Amino acid sequence: MRGRNVGLGIAKISDGDTTVYVRDASGNVMGVYKNDTLIEQSIYGSSRLGLMTASSKTGYRTLGGKKYELSNHLGNVLAVVTDNINLDQDTTWANVINTTDYYPFGLAMDGRTEQDSSYRYGFNGKEHDQNGEWGSKSHYDYGFRIYNPSIAKFLSVDPLAISFPWNSPYAFAENDVIRSIDLEGLEKLIMTKVNSETRTAQITIKKDIQIANTPNLPASYASIDNGRVNKLFSKGNTTLYTSELPINGQPVNFTKKRDWLKKGGYKIDVVYDVNVEVIEPSSLDPSFGGDGGRVSKVYTSNSPFKDVEGNVKPGAGARAGTTEGTDLQVTLNPGFSGGLSPEEVITHEVGIHNMAGKLHSQTKSGQAIYPSSPTLESNVPGRIYPVQEDTKAIINKNLKMERLEHDKN
Repeated sequence: MRGRNVGLGIAKISDGDTTVYVRDASGNVMGVYKNDTLIEQSIYGSSRLGLMTASSKTGYRTLGGKKYELSNHLGNVLAVVTDNINLDQDTTWANVINTTDYYPFGLAMDGRTEQDSSYRYGFNGKEHDQNGEWGSKSHYDYGFRIYNPSIAKFLSVDPLAISFPWNSPYAFAENDVIRSIDLEGLEKLIMTKVNSETRTAQITIKKDIQIANTPNLPASYASIDNGRVNKLFSKGNTTLYTSELPINGQPVNFTKKRDWLKKGGYKIDVVYDVNVEVIEPSSLDPSFGGDGGRVSKVYTSNSPFKDVEGNVKPGAGARAGTTEGTDLQVTLNPGFSGGLSPEEVITHEVGIHNMAGKLHSQTKSGQAIYPSSPTLESNVPGRIYPVQEDTKAIINKNLKMERLEHDKN
């Protein structure tokens, strides 16, 4: 078998047959062609709901061709039903073609599993590698690597292993499988208090911040008030409504309270837990990892910030990265005199840039635009804290990076 790129698709050539996977811009499989014939289409809501494999003609409907996933909060496909509904007087039931219970690391349980080989998705919603290099339905394709749940290991080295020296490069979810799917990402979202009857849950947004106590660190930052930083973030504690329970790898669809009251979706209380500490540079966590997810590191520039013309910029408190690889970095401006407290500068830079991944809008001349209304994006004293749109952006960024964990409490 060999593969090749074909535009937004991936082609697999085996025994003379060419199978093409057509994907959208986010990498989601939209359709599968075999020798130029469409054999499968994915059914999506805010995430994959199932597959359609039957061909159709105008005016006709083939029952049994649509297959729908019933998944849990970890994305594990527990059952698959078809659209071939059974009716018997006042009783209606779906045709179940797949049921699977999993051991913690993803191996299907003998005696509690009945699987239709035509449905490829299972543990964490990932695709079986039954026709791939390893030729085993017990293996899963995680995109960058193949995972074997029988031994609870990936079969190749983590491409990001250099960033996680304390962890085995073959480990799955850092062996924390009771509440985790994957630990590569940014902040940490911890979901607790899930109640399927009342359709409620809680998400805690945890974040650790370390400020390097270098000789040029401004004195006001050396005595930064951790309690005040946490208090600023905690002003963003809120209640959100979603059409479904959030899962890793998929953006959640936020709705309104009235939708939840009509028995749709979940009510989710969101709580911030942010901690900042000043530590010696030699004690900085080199892995960027911590109990509160990956740690934002704050350093002080060797000289005051200047614009492209060489003019000093006293109004800029700091700079922070927003993209993967830079979104754990903050650089303080030692020449800042903009009227914000250190706690507000850190809340702004880490919150809107590192955590939400947002850049400021700019004027035609390239000057950053700061809203005057309350938001993490603001630079107005007393108005820098998360509003609901900031919190939604942080949650969806973390879901995209598969940083949601589940706690049994």
